[in-house]
Parts: sequence; structure tokens; C-alpha cells
Amino acid sequence: PIKIKRTTLNLDDPFLVQAYGQLREKGIQNKKILGVYDALFAKDYQTVLAGLDFHSHQEFINATKVYVLYRLGHAQSAVNLWIDLSKRPGFLDSQLAVALDQVVGQDASNWLIKKGIVLTKRQKLHLQKLRDYNLQFHYSLQGLAFLRAGDQGLKIIPFLEKKDPLRLELAKSLILFYARKGELSSAAKVLKGVFEPVLIESNDTEDISEYYLMLARLLYQAKAFDAAWEYYQLIPDESRHYMTAQVESMWISIREQDFGRIKGHAKTLELDIFQKEFLPERHLVTAMAHLKTCQFEKVNHSFQYFLRENKRHARDITKQLGSDAPIVLDKKNFFMRGIQVAQKRLPLEFGKLKGYKGYQLGKLQDQIELVKKQRKQEARRQWRNRELILEQAIQRMRFVKVEYLSSMRRLKDKLARLQKNTDQVSTKSSSLKQPGNIVFPFDGMFFSDELFHVTSAVTNLCLKDGL
Repeated sequence: PIKIKRTTLNLDDPFLVQAYGQLREKGIQNKKILGVYDALFAKDYQTVLAGLDFHSHQEFINATKVYVLYRLGHAQSAVNLWIDLSKRPGFLDSQLAVALDQVVGQDASNWLIKKGIVLTKRQKLHLQKLRDYNLQFHYSLQGLAFLRAGDQGLKIIPFLEKKDPLRLELAKSLILFYARKGELSSAAKVLKGVFEPVLIESNDTEDISEYYLMLARLLYQAKAFDAAWEYYQLIPDESRHYMTAQVESMWISIREQDFGRIKGHAKTLELDIFQKEFLPERHLVTAMAHLKTCQFEKVNHSFQYFLRENKRHARDITKQLGSDAPIVLDKKNFFMRGIQVAQKRLPLEFGKLKGYKGYQLGKLQDQIELVKKQRKQEARRQWRNRELILEQAIQRMRFVKVEYLSSMRRLKDKLARLQKNTDQVSTKSSSLKQPGNIVFPFDGMFFSDELFHVTSAVTNLCLKDGL
């Protein structure tokens, strides 16, 4: 008899080894299935994809589908099948799941983010209820499910690696949750325990700047104004957080009554390069500074500038919130980046799998519609945040206006008590014609790192009690 030599198998990853062992253990004799797995061991994934295109309740077959979809780059379908398998009792504890995780769990969080994976509400609820299974892919999916879930993120943060991007995003949600509740010590613990170990080894300007911004805000909320100021100033001018830091730090100057610094910042913000920025608090803070130094005519000017600029912003906000396709304000936002990736990838994946029956194309199509809704919701969320900022600025400006009118009345009463032969002072403005002029170090060109270092010589024109 002639012995036929079998093709050498190249079982070079844990799942292929496990799949081969399962074939032998189960004693599968079906020639169609054996042919499909021969193609799998030969890494002919497209043949496997077509060969497994039939309904099967066997975990072995479905786990192979997840593996092949992963290898072919059909990420969303691979995730959908994994989540369905996780609903079956005992699967996540099986050797099959462990072997599959050895492949798909490598750098899983970055892979999920890069592929723009979308989770439905039901999938999120299911993942949030599952216990610890010591599978990296499972942990990363749970991290994705717990985003924007407040303190629920604490359940999964300990199971993610130190540099895991989902761990950092969960920490941001957690810090915001604690800060809103006034639990500053808890927020500081998350900041120190999660962010600091990563940033020590990081050279990313944006990550470091965001850390400084969060720390400065917590210190400001704790009324540690000097420390908060230092961290605001550590944010470099090339960071996208630089403008936010400079405007927020103006509130520290208000509290410390450093009016020269405020007016210097205000002068910088009047430059043409900042005119398109949404900065409703700019004229609010300058109005407060003018009021504190009794430069009432300047206060009036700040009111007018505030109304003129923010009418335009209010119209834009109203228009975008009423639109079916609102403009995205921040495309670099973590969630918006994922949505944009999903919008490009999901239709392509659907097109490549169209015609196959065993890969839940109905669910994939629903997720294509879901991501469209998510884009609209995220864009509207950004506009609602802008609306809230504007509303708070308007409310604060109303208090400034009330104080302004009260100050004018007090001034009028003081003037009425003055002797008739004293100099007359206009009740319209007690300021000089050119008060608080900006003092520049020189008249040449300013570099970017000098923009927010301009100060002003401010004269306090408030009437003294002895007058």
C-alpha cells in the first residue's frame, strides 16, 4: 500500500491549536466541516467564511466564526458574535474562550477604539452585568460598556492595564462624577492613581495638558487658587487646551483682584485671531474688573460687547439644536472620533458580508443606523454644553448689571451729600477719559508665548469714604 503524506499543519496561534484539538476530541467526520477547517489551518480565511455560512448552535463553530471575522478585519461582526457567545453558560470559562482571547485579546482596547466598535444599549447592559472572567477581550469590552456610566466604571478600572486608553477615559468620567458631587478627595485619588503613573512615561502634550487642566480645576474648586494658577500656566500654547486654561484662570485673577492681569488678558483676547472663538466669559470678567475699579463707562462698553457677540452665538446654538444634522464642534473628542470611524467602516463591512447568512447582518444594519443617531446626539450634546456655558455667563452678567446699577445709585447719593462748591462729577461715568491703558513692554510683534503675559496699569477710580 502507498502511504499518503498529510499536509503539514501550521498551528502557530493558540486558537488554531485548540480548534485542532476540538476536532480530534469531538471526532467530527463531516467532510464539509473538515474541509473548512483544512482551509482554516491553511489560513484561507475567505474560504472558511463562506464554508461556515450556515446556522449552528455549536460554540466551536461560532468561536471559529469570531476568529475568522477578526482575521479578515470584520471587527463589528466579530464583537457581536463574541457578545452572543458570552450569553451562553460556561463559554467564558471554557478553554475555547481562553484560546480565542489569546488572539483577539492582544491590545484589545486599542483595537476596539481603532475599529470604532459600536455597542447597543442591550449589549452594554449585558456586559455590565457579567462578572470577572480573566479574559482581556472581555475586560476591554466591559470598559467600552462602562464609559459615561459615572462611578460604575470603578468595577472595571482595576482590571485594565496601566496604559490602557479605556482605563484613562473611564477615569475622566469618574473624576467628573466626583467633582460634580463635590467629592474632591475621591477625584484627586483617581487622578493620582490612574493618570500620574501613565504620564510619568508619556511625552504626549495633549495628555499632559489635559491632566494639568483637570488638576487645576480640582484645585480651584478646593479654593487652592495659587496652586490652580500654577497648573493652568503649565499648559503649553501648542495644546488645544491652552485657550480654555487662560480664560478659566481669569477667575482666579478676579478673586485675587489682580485687575491689571485681567485687562491684559482681555487685551489679548481682542486680537483678530480670537474673534471666532466661543468665549462668552471674556467680557463678563472684564466687566467685573471695571466695576471693581469703578470705571463705569468701561462697564457699559463690556455690556454692549457681551450682548453683540453672544447674540450671534445664541442664534447659532438655537439653529444647530433645531437641525437634523447639527455641525460637530469638536471632532477630536474621544467619542466623536469613534463615531466617525464607525460611520466609515460599518457600511464597508456590511457590503463585504452581504450575501452570507450566518453573520447577523440584521444586527449590523441596525448598528449602522444607531451610529447615525449617536453622531447626531453627540453633536447636539456639544451644542447643549455650549448653551449651558452661555446661559451661566448671561446669569452672571445679570448680577454684574444689578451691582453696577446699585453702585451708580450709591455714587449718586454720595454726590448729593457733597457741598455745593465742590467739583461736579457726572453720574454717567466717574472714570477718566482714558483709564486703565494697556502698558506694552514694546511696540513690536508679539510671539505666541507672550500673548497672555500682557498686563495693564489700572487706576482705581472708586470714591473714598473721606471724600
